[in-house]
Amino acid sequence: MIIGLILALIVYNLIHYLFVSRPTRKRLKMGQKVVDQAVNGVLPELVTKVDILPIRSQEIAKVWGRGVMAFEYEIAKDKTNLSADEFRQQLTTSLDEYGKHHHFESSAVKNDQSVFRLTDVWELEDKLHFDVAFMVNQTTIEYVEDLDRLT
Repeated sequence: MIIGLILALIVYNLIHYLFVSRPTRKRLKMGQKVVDQAVNGVLPELVTKVDILPIRSQEIAKVWGRGVMAFEYEIAKDKTNLSADEFRQQLTTSLDEYGKHHHFESSAVKNDQSVFRLTDVWELEDKLHFDVAFMVNQTTIEYVEDLDRLT
């Protein structure tokens, strides 16, 4: 009986890994690659020195839950002449234009919303941090809606 229980646990974990964990991780990595390309495509307009490009994101899905396609970026504050608010406005506009120009469409977002959503911008220790959500699944949309409710 104990052997059967152990085998059932092993089979459950194997099935969970093959059909849940692994595909979720693959989708997250693919989404991260797309958002990295978008951010690196628009950042040259916003930074004074492009020697920092390309920048890579860090996943924040581990904090907020499985399936959330949101990523954190950071650049040195001295690489841009913009304040955090100006940076937010210009990056939001640039990501929206990038999404339209590259024909990013998602059935998950409303027609007037960008598939790339800047969710936060803050300064910490001479670095400008910002989060970008890739609005392609319901989990990410709910995450952004929850953030909107908090602000």
